[in-house]
Amino acid sequence: MRCEPLSLDTVLERIRLAAGLAALTLGDDGCCQFIVDDSFAVNVGHNQASGAIVFFSVVGDFPENGGDLALALLQANCFWEGTGGATLSVDADGRQVLLALQTVFSAETVDELPAVLSNFIVLTENWILKIREFPRASAIPPSGAGFAPGAVIMKA
Repeated sequence: MRCEPLSLDTVLERIRLAAGLAALTLGDDGCCQFIVDDSFAVNVGHNQASGAIVFFSVVGDFPENGGDLALALLQANCFWEGTGGATLSVDADGRQVLLALQTVFSAETVDELPAVLSNFIVLTENWILKIREFPRASAIPPSGAGFAPGAVIMKA
C-alpha cells in the first residue's frame, strides 16, 4: 500500500515549525534555505515526480588532489554506513562536498519530520567537522552520529 505524499505546503509548514523559523518559502529555483546556529545552511527542495522532500547541505570543499577524501566519501556512502541513509557527493563545478537526504512524508509519517530534520542537522555538523579535520580523522563518523545504519526512516 502506497501512502500519498503530503502537499509541499504542509511539509514546509511542518519543517518551519520543527526548525523554529518565522517563515519558509520556496524561491524561484524551487528550493528554500535556513541557517543553523549561524554556522551552515540547510536547503530544502522538492522532487515533484515522487513528492519527496530533499534536505541538502554543503559540508566542505573538495581539494584539488582529493583522492583520499574521495575514497573516504565513497566508503561512507557504501550501504550508507557513514551517512545514516543520506548521500555524500561532490559538485564538480563548485568543488563542494554535499550531503543530501531524500524522503517522502505522508499523513502517517509526518510526525517523524522533526526527528528526521534533527538527525540530518547532526549528521551535517559531523561531516563538516570530518571534512574540516580530514585527513587527521577517520573517514566514518562515530556510531550515533545521525541515523543508525539500517534505521527505518520512513514506513511504507
